[in-house]
Amino acid sequence: MDLRKLRYFAAIAETHNFRRASARLHIAQPALTRQIGDLEASLGIRLFERLPRGVRLTPFGETFLPKAKRILNDIDNLHELAQKASGKLNRVLKVGVEDSVMQNPVITKSLCMLKHECNVSLSIIPLSEKEQLSWLLDGSIDAGFAYDICSEFSGNSDFGRFVVQTDRILLALPKAHRLSSKASVTLSDLQGEPFVMIARDKAPTVGYDYLLGACRAGGLIINVTQEVLSMETLFAFVANSVGCSLVAEHAREYIPNDVILRPISDLKVELELTLLWNLALTSDVANTFAQIVKKQCIRLAPLALAS
Repeated sequence: MDLRKLRYFAAIAETHNFRRASARLHIAQPALTRQIGDLEASLGIRLFERLPRGVRLTPFGETFLPKAKRILNDIDNLHELAQKASGKLNRVLKVGVEDSVMQNPVITKSLCMLKHECNVSLSIIPLSEKEQLSWLLDGSIDAGFAYDICSEFSGNSDFGRFVVQTDRILLALPKAHRLSSKASVTLSDLQGEPFVMIARDKAPTVGYDYLLGACRAGGLIINVTQEVLSMETLFAFVANSVGCSLVAEHAREYIPNDVILRPISDLKVELELTLLWNLALTSDVANTFAQIVKKQCIRLAPLALAS
């Protein structure tokens, strides 16, 4: 299989859009479309569903993506090993990012600053939070950004951490929902509602259980009728009235037009978007990146308060 096509596939899966992926890859959009068509033909199955605005992964595409990313990461590691043996190794930072937080200005500005001012090559790998934890522990990535609900990560002595942003948990529901006219909802309002959630094996175990436990303590047993592998699919299902969902407050920046968010007045759960790194494997580049992230948080804080 052509590794170049795998890279093209991963870029489209991350951006959810052929046009944005073509700009990132510096390849003409028709050529990119043709390459993905060739990849789908060689596999004998569709990887993407074409939408009016962008694309989303098919169920097979969602299964295929983490395996493709693992292959690409292994190839990058081999290339790095060869460069190191030849004495030509460039400084590289491998960062795991869950796709829904990639637009956070602290993350994007910090990555750009590291690349341009510190002459560091970036390898940005879309990973679920649970995948990030395992990749950090085995050294496959240098840093990751994950949501910490109940100090699951801060309690792990293997990780250094820095909180980038704190978000509330909000309810995502379709605009046509019976609760859409309410400014806020309560847990009792949600009795009997079906829920769409990120698959349990993709979410940090302690945090997932803590969130469902907090709902249960407030009298609501979450009825998970559909699990998904990505936030994009989650919002597509919510928009089509498959169920409601619980999401981080930052989701208001990229939700589709037919989904709305409402606070849950009696659910007092906050998420901390956290930069993580493995203390035992920390490189100079990872330390530099952590300092840049901290400075960006201080610099952008007044803007966040004003917005």
